[in-house]
Amino acid sequence: NEFAIRTEIRVGLAFGDFKKNPKRPLCDVLRCYDDQKSLFKIAWPSISIGSRLRSVTGNLAYERKIGKSAFSIDTQFDFRLMNESGFSFFFSDLDKAANTTLVATIQPRYYFTQAKRIREHGTGSNLSGFYGGLSISGVVQRRAYKFSKGVDFEINEDRYAYRPVFGYQQKLFSNGFIDTNIGPLWAGSGSNPSGSMFDFKIGFAF
Repeated sequence: NEFAIRTEIRVGLAFGDFKKNPKRPLCDVLRCYDDQKSLFKIAWPSISIGSRLRSVTGNLAYERKIGKSAFSIDTQFDFRLMNESGFSFFFSDLDKAANTTLVATIQPRYYFTQAKRIREHGTGSNLSGFYGGLSISGVVQRRAYKFSKGVDFEINEDRYAYRPVFGYQQKLFSNGFIDTNIGPLWAGSGSNPSGSMFDFKIGFAF
């Protein structure tokens, strides 16, 4: 038996009474032409508190434009703390497991549509739109396992990761944002990509 309390994100469409209320311009939501020099971003955390598994995953980021150009520097800090106890499918005698992962990332970006937006509308020098970039990350991971038979061991890994990305970021309302990107991932040693990665964040921006 197991129970858990956890956070969730759900994205969908809402339909209202359009006969009585005029449709608001889309840019009232997307903030298309607001000028922004920097954003402090807090992604919606993933938290689970249960009888067997306790975990929290979060992301903090600060992005700043380089002068008046379409380039920016996005610095991010990701963390995941996990503690698990009780029965495990692979190890029936596993008593406890703990996993701590910390990731520090710097990501130069270039926003492709910014110059056209400013040229056509005279404003919109911001941190929204389609972008390309390169993520350079340092990863620290600590894993510890404790078995009921008294055999304990730890796995410690420190490595770098690189990832060219193509993505889309958009400011929402006054203090919201959405940021998603995809790209091949190089982690550890080797000349070939170790896989691909899709990243999606939604949260608060100031």
